[in-house]
Amino acid sequence: MKRVFARDNIWAFIAKNGPIKEHMTTPCWEWLAGKTGNGYGVVALPDRGQEKVHRLTYAQEYGPIPVGLSVLHHCDNEACVRPDHLYAGTHAQNMRDTTVHGNRHKGDAHHFHLRPETRPIGEHHGRAKLFEGQVLEIRSRKQLERVSYDQLSDEYGVAKSVIASIIRRETWKHI
Repeated sequence: MKRVFARDNIWAFIAKNGPIKEHMTTPCWEWLAGKTGNGYGVVALPDRGQEKVHRLTYAQEYGPIPVGLSVLHHCDNEACVRPDHLYAGTHAQNMRDTTVHGNRHKGDAHHFHLRPETRPIGEHHGRAKLFEGQVLEIRSRKQLERVSYDQLSDEYGVAKSVIASIIRRETWKHI
């Protein structure tokens, strides 16, 4: 798929005869070029990296997106970039919309269940405080040296419950 840059004519990548959703009176304008995994249209901006096209069309029509708000779809069509199908809303409104329209992926439908190899684990997880070598060292020291949970917790700067989960292999199961 062709990579679209903001300086290109983005209107050339929009089909203005998209679907008409049951609660809408006008058709969606579908983005035809690059999309995120969730179906949102994206373009590359030299100064900001990728930007979602529906946010650009909203800003072009209505002005800057208010601080703290997101651009949401009345039509519930992530690929739609039609300005009158878009509105500024809060994160809470967005979450409510995803629940009402059935777009919230949870449980077995969540992408980590569908593609578990994409889930970050171990030191690659954004909230990890330890490295794999440290985890192996903790297990070894607990088994061989009989070091207490309290002492390991103090030395590695994590809660005693984290040490216990590591020892019991409830966390860091992959090593």
